[in-house]
Amino acid sequence: MKRTITFVFLLLFTLVKLSAQEKPQIEINGTADLEYLQGGQSSHYYLNGVHKDLQSGAVRPLELNLLSKIRFNPQWSANFRLQMERDEGLKFNQVRLAQANVQWAPKESPWLFTVGRFVSPFGLFANQQLSTARTFVDVPLAYGYFINISEQLGQVDRLGNGTQIPINGRNEWGMPLQYYNGYSNGLKARWNLKPGKTSLEFALTTASPNLPRNFNFNPLNYGAMARLKLQPKYFWKQGFSASFGKFLQNHPLNDRLNDRSGYRQALIGTDFVLGTGHFEWSGELTAGFYRVPKYNPLSERYIQNQNFNAFSAWLDTKYEFPFLVGTYAAWRIETLQFSNDWDQGVLRNSLVIGAKIKDFILLRSAYCFQSVQNSNQTGFNAWRTTLTLYF
Repeated sequence: MKRTITFVFLLLFTLVKLSAQEKPQIEINGTADLEYLQGGQSSHYYLNGVHKDLQSGAVRPLELNLLSKIRFNPQWSANFRLQMERDEGLKFNQVRLAQANVQWAPKESPWLFTVGRFVSPFGLFANQQLSTARTFVDVPLAYGYFINISEQLGQVDRLGNGTQIPINGRNEWGMPLQYYNGYSNGLKARWNLKPGKTSLEFALTTASPNLPRNFNFNPLNYGAMARLKLQPKYFWKQGFSASFGKFLQNHPLNDRLNDRSGYRQALIGTDFVLGTGHFEWSGELTAGFYRVPKYNPLSERYIQNQNFNAFSAWLDTKYEFPFLVGTYAAWRIETLQFSNDWDQGVLRNSLVIGAKIKDFILLRSAYCFQSVQNSNQTGFNAWRTTLTLYF
């Protein structure tokens, strides 16, 4: 990541020199989220987004964002996002430069090129980075529910939930199909085949999109992503995505592997948005395919490389109240399933009521009902109310 940011700032310095005769235009905006949350007896940050220490309820600031766009001229611009959020839902001390990139739009061309740290071009939810762009408070299961595959270990049965393996002072819980923060490092291009109708995005990145800690460049990792976006009708948007990449992180626990470049993930997905009247439907289907070694924590040995598959689906139904502009109610149903029972399937239903107050306040209150299939464990329900201020 340091190399990427250094390259971006060197490029920015060059652009400032080249555009000295033009006055750059700077746009600055930001968001602040204040939240009340309460979880069931089985709540955990990696399972339902509520830390176990906050089951009885808590009010606290959740996230701060400062965004900036610098336009050097009609062809060149830069984008930044400085983000502060809670580390695993607890201490409000995690600060990072979530986005830092330079964009080039050649004159009279359908192409747009981006280099640096940018939004990953996979799926519908990746473009909903800020809470103001989201109908719900929680992210879908594919982006926030951690599964039994670790970036240091590979596949481990009951990882985190029964099998406790400390890594860097914390028990390892694995990773999601796609990391909710949806940013990648590398080079991205967008081709507007038919403006407003058809576009294609593709990127070469330094890791697969499921890697949570992808700020540091690792020579073992690389990735390729693409998304085709179509709008056949004014009320219908359709997307098709694909991704392939590696996510191994160097660690003493995996130095016994003969080939540490074997961790890989492939994703394919499709998403849609349909609207009519006061109703809107949106959803996404994602299939994930892994080739990773299986780790036995009892013998502390690797068995062999194996294939694991997972499938995720979510559907949102949103209704905007015609008698009170800016208010809405929505229901989300979603599931996360696994082949050969290498993890436990999950089913979640969420309800939310939201209201846009004035032009800079968004209030949302959501309750989710979550169950783990083939398990008697309960208590994953959660209630979250968020007040978002933005400018």
